[in-house]
Amino acid sequence: MKSYEIFIRILKISLFLGLVFGIFTSCASDDSALKDEVAQLRKELREFRQVFFPSLEDQNEQNPKVTQNKVNINKIDAEELYLTCASCHGDKGDGNGPAAPNLNPKPRNFKSPAEKWKNGKSYKGIIKTLKEGIYPGMAKYDYMLDEEINALAKYVLKLGNQK
Repeated sequence: MKSYEIFIRILKISLFLGLVFGIFTSCASDDSALKDEVAQLRKELREFRQVFFPSLEDQNEQNPKVTQNKVNINKIDAEELYLTCASCHGDKGDGNGPAAPNLNPKPRNFKSPAEKWKNGKSYKGIIKTLKEGIYPGMAKYDYMLDEEINALAKYVLKLGNQK
């Protein structure tokens, strides 16, 4: 399979999962059954990541099966994680991803001035946005491990600071 085919497949999956989690997490109020369903979907997403992104997880040499929550931070590829974001924000963080024309509000251009960022154009602000989302439009990525969110926030800052 060619790299662009893999990218397109990941892009489609990312868009689908982002929409699914955005819908379920925004609908989950006090209904415990719905919260359980969202928790189950998050668990399934973690398992999906383990299968399709094994480079993000530390593997036990004795057991080739990926073990949960043993992440080697050095192995986290923020650029690979950013593929989820690129569908809306674009490869360069300019807010012109393939899904952007169909979104309202439009995705954030990471190069825009700090005052245009709802939670601020800072590491802490980006972490808050990734964990909590911004209604409407930006889904929350609270299913990601903290190490992944940290790596992704640094990558977003890097894109925002490029000329």
